[in-house]
Amino acid sequence: MSNATAPMSRSELEAFWMPFTANRQFKAKPRLLAKASGMHYWTPEGRQILDAVAGLWCVNAGHGRREIVQAVASQLETMEYAPPFQMGHPAGFALANELVKISPAPLKHVFFTNSGSESVDTALKLPSERMFVTRPAEIVTAEMLARPTSPKRSGKLRLSL
Repeated sequence: MSNATAPMSRSELEAFWMPFTANRQFKAKPRLLAKASGMHYWTPEGRQILDAVAGLWCVNAGHGRREIVQAVASQLETMEYAPPFQMGHPAGFALANELVKISPAPLKHVFFTNSGSESVDTALKLPSERMFVTRPAEIVTAEMLARPTSPKRSGKLRLSL
């Protein structure tokens, strides 16, 4: 990984095509960030910049908060990932139970996802799965447009009439 405070050449900037950015203009006059702490970024030259969009909505608690860094480091030392398919880790169940406690009464289950597209995909599939289990007579079968995630579906999506 490169040194965040060292200037970058034009050729070092070419491989990364940045989203929602005028790439030619950016690479001609790059605006680089070197570090972040709390609610601020710093440039390689030491100029402080307010992070007004919370790292594009990803660091609402602030950058580099010691308690968050320690909690993440502790979890990474224990286990960085536990597959939720036919296995589990107690921390996932503990978080799900805490979320259910603060959710409105009809919400009794939690399904964790890691992205917006996975969340939408799951939101579309869960109701159809529930209808298939509880009321199979009201289900029709249609070709699925996205990848199947359940071997039981065999590439089909079940929909209610």
